[in-house]
Amino acid sequence: MLPFHGESPQKFPKHTIEVNVTEFKPGDCVKVSFSGPTFEGFLLQARNADRLEDPAIGSFALADRRRSQLLKCGHVK
Repeated sequence: MLPFHGESPQKFPKHTIEVNVTEFKPGDCVKVSFSGPTFEGFLLQARNADRLEDPAIGSFALADRRRSQLLKCGHVK
């Protein structure tokens, strides 16, 4: 997964991504939080850890629409 806005992905990002659980099953909600310096955007996909080559799975919802925008791309099962 690569951005197509003319910039390369950061090799050493200054941001932190945290989740509220380490184990989950289909249907569970996992809270994903980002922190760090101001940024313009990010790409995020959920994948089966045992089969990373499989298509992305799951879906995302925004907690605060005033500060975020959700774009859905491609075909997600």
